[in-house]
Amino acid sequence: MEISIIVPIYNVEKYIFKCLESIVNQSFTDFEVILVDDGSTDNSSIICNKFVTEDSRFKYFYKNNGGLSDARNYGLNYAKGKYVVFIDSDDFIEKKYLEILYKEIKGTCSDICICSFYTVDSQGNKLRTIGVSDNESVTGKELIRNHFKKGGNVADIVAWNKIYLRKIFNTIRYPYGRYFEDEFIFVPLFWQAKRVTCINIPLYDYVQRKGSIIQTKFSKKKLEDNLTFRKERMHFFKNRDAELYKISIQDFKNYIIDLMRNNEITLTRNEMLELQMIYRNLVRLVTAKKLKLKVKDAVGFFNLNLFNLKRKRI
Repeated sequence: MEISIIVPIYNVEKYIFKCLESIVNQSFTDFEVILVDDGSTDNSSIICNKFVTEDSRFKYFYKNNGGLSDARNYGLNYAKGKYVVFIDSDDFIEKKYLEILYKEIKGTCSDICICSFYTVDSQGNKLRTIGVSDNESVTGKELIRNHFKKGGNVADIVAWNKIYLRKIFNTIRYPYGRYFEDEFIFVPLFWQAKRVTCINIPLYDYVQRKGSIIQTKFSKKKLEDNLTFRKERMHFFKNRDAELYKISIQDFKNYIIDLMRNNEITLTRNEMLELQMIYRNLVRLVTAKKLKLKVKDAVGFFNLNLFNLKRKRI
């Protein structure tokens, strides 16, 4: 088969049928579906096995719970297609999703092809369209540069609105036990891509539902992973690209300031001191040139809590 579709599954009995049905109804048919049940305790397995029984392209694997990254990596180990696609089990896809992405990645000899996507509610009603950054073919390095210069675009980052040449994952896997797993691999994955094609056609339906990872409350674990992937990204650029290294440092500082302004989490005194030290080290690495950024750096260097106090007064 040409395409391996990897579907990680965990307690999604209300959504999995629609997801798998949208795969069965694809206009492109040369694919296998790797269903990775990550330790579900509901009826997800019953629904999956119905599709396995009725369609030989579907393969079901059960494993102990290890999280989304672990499930995706498990699927990659069994994928046989030349290309690979990830679909989250609570989402669904438009009828020509595979056909259009496959045609584009083949026709442009790309390593990755990205499409726009819809956000939809739990009833499947379309809410809005999230477009791609570029409607053209670029190198992976160019896409990374454009992504950061334009302030970031979620369509670039997420795993599921894309088709990949499978061998691009030969040396890369999703980080085990981390939130924001797509952020962790975005830079090293795209850095090695010789060509990336972006098409501004919404083909994927991203369901907004309560209980999904992205909808859960902010936590200290999420803070830790947010800080970690930004540190890793900064170190990745350090000896590879001076401009992106500076941009990644500024992005890191902006994140910390936004964290303080939004007052999303309560930190202990020691945790606050650690965050303060991180910010000061970032300021020492790169001196801002614009006046507005210089003022931010000065205030944050002195006391990050001033950003929090300003918000409370307003």
